[in-house]
Amino acid sequence: MVIRELDAIYENGLLRPLEPLTLGEAQRVRITISDSSEASVQRLVDHALLEEVRAEVAKMQRHPTIDEVREALSSIKGNMSDVVMTERGEY
Repeated sequence: MVIRELDAIYENGLLRPLEPLTLGEAQRVRITISDSSEASVQRLVDHALLEEVRAEVAKMQRHPTIDEVREALSSIKGNMSDVVMTERGEY
């Protein structure tokens, strides 16, 4: 399976890719549609980290309740975004 992300424009009822496609005639494909702003956010997702977290969650014997998560997060002082950016060295 080949997964490829590309930009397209919707015109006159059709999606027009902004770059050539190497597809066979009548080849079936699956299309996921998102607007440009959502696509930009998707590129920022750390997929490797996300998979690590999913694996850790799958191993857990017991999952915390939402109230337990809120209580744990409430001990973090300041803005959570600032904490993450500082830890990552982002500005």
